Amino acid sequence: MMTVAVVLLLGRAVDLYLMVYPSTIGEAPVLGLWEAGAVCAVIGAGGLLLAKSFLAAPAVPKRDPFLSESLSYHC
Repeated sequence: MMTVAVVLLLGRAVDLYLMVYPSTIGEAPVLGLWEAGAVCAVIGAGGLLLAKSFLAAPAVPKRDPFLSESLSYHC
């Protein structure tokens, strides 16, 4: 639910930016250093959260009753 809320808020921010920008600055929005930096910051924060969540959980599940069968599976 939190992910959907964040996506909706970001979409609304982009929508407002595109509605207000042409009437105040000009016709075509020019992406500058601030916009590129914000995108890099969001991608970096998402990558850090993803890496943190992957490191928090073990790669092989513990106490899985079907683990031995899964490891010896052949096609």
